[in-house]
Amino acid sequence: MTPVRTVLDTNVLLSALLFPTGMVRWLRDAWRSAAILPLASRDTVSELVRVLCYPKFRLTDGEREDLLADYLPFCESISVVDPPKFQSAGTPSTGSSSSWGSQAGRTR
Repeated sequence: MTPVRTVLDTNVLLSALLFPTGMVRWLRDAWRSAAILPLASRDTVSELVRVLCYPKFRLTDGEREDLLADYLPFCESISVVDPPKFQSAGTPSTGSSSSWGSQAGRTR
């Protein structure tokens, strides 16, 4: 079976790493068993490392290294060449003249 390539939100990932008996513990099993293939970019890994250093977690260097070692080897490294540009709400990204509001709730 081909693993599902997945981008994990940093907060969800932290929960999976820091709370092995928590609600998202299944994620750890999922990447360990190759049910999912987490995608990691330079920016997402930097954010994870930064957040793991927050004093509120009281992690030692060794504990941080262990947590990263339980995640990073299972990841596919990706490069984000041209990050998406976010537009303000109500601005269509397709270039059409219709607004987002007029499309809401419309079924096809």
